[in-house]
Amino acid sequence: MFGHVHDESANSLIVCPYAKINLLKHEGYFKHSIMRDKYHTKKDGEMTSWGTATTIHRSANGDLSLKDKIQLSLCSPAHPAWRIHADHGKILKTKHKIKFYNTVITFHHIPIFMTPYFSLTLNKQRKSGFLIPKIGYSTHNGLSLGLPYYFDLASNYDDYLLNGWYQKRGYYVKNRFRWLTKSMHGTFETFVIPYDKGFGILKNDLLNHLDPTKQDQYPFYQALKHASLTRYHVALKNNIRFNKHITGDLIV
Repeated sequence: MFGHVHDESANSLIVCPYAKINLLKHEGYFKHSIMRDKYHTKKDGEMTSWGTATTIHRSANGDLSLKDKIQLSLCSPAHPAWRIHADHGKILKTKHKIKFYNTVITFHHIPIFMTPYFSLTLNKQRKSGFLIPKIGYSTHNGLSLGLPYYFDLASNYDDYLLNGWYQKRGYYVKNRFRWLTKSMHGTFETFVIPYDKGFGILKNDLLNHLDPTKQDQYPFYQALKHASLTRYHVALKNNIRFNKHITGDLIV
């Protein structure tokens, strides 16, 4: 088929100028394609992905194989905030997964992350792996970058590790461990900045403005003077259900 070809199936649309369709094998080959796919998940409801690829091969079970100049995003095609660029990839609808190889992720056309392999799940199934990088800005921390990793340890507990960097404070590590049993659920969180540049500047400014000969007037002077630049935060939250009438919370 030549021209403005539309190939539409359940929750899927491919538009291209050239296509080959094998009606006996229920396969299709599409050149210079634009695609739209809809996915139904229990958690997020309906999601829609938009993408382009030089070639698309659709197998009989609906899975797509993409090659050359791939772009994909779950954002609106009119104003996509982020995109996935890849050399080749697969959309495995039967397994509810998307896989890409030699991948670059861009945020407003700015490359923020590169990886030889990248995958997404399209249902509620969990798996270990790197998550979407975090990027942000605040007047307190400046520019911030973070690379999270998710550990699917078991069906009832998991772990989230975030390695990041603050422009005004330095490197940081954040970890969150969660658990769930028949009688309790909770989280244990830690946050550490080994050398907080922001606190170091604040500490020096305060000490320079205080008169050391009047230390007695400042009960915090000695504590501030010997305070470590390592800043950390630890939090524990646990909810316990003793029976259907009595529950308790432990917060540290």
